[in-house]
Amino acid sequence: MGNLWRSENWQVNPKLSLGCTVVNFLNQTGTKGSIAGAELITKDQAAAFSNTLMTGSYLRPFTVEFNASLKF
Repeated sequence: MGNLWRSENWQVNPKLSLGCTVVNFLNQTGTKGSIAGAELITKDQAAAFSNTLMTGSYLRPFTVEFNASLKF
């Protein structure tokens, strides 16, 4: 399951808008990712991957974000 989030925006007047976003409101944890064939190599062979860009995915921690936009 991915990040769960909720966002609300409120237009206070034509020049001011406020917003709030809650990320991962169920406070889930975890990461996932793998390197193809990694289960078949030795520790010495794995050293060749040091300082190499690799990708994976993760869940953002529980976060509440506020924003304000002022137009003038």
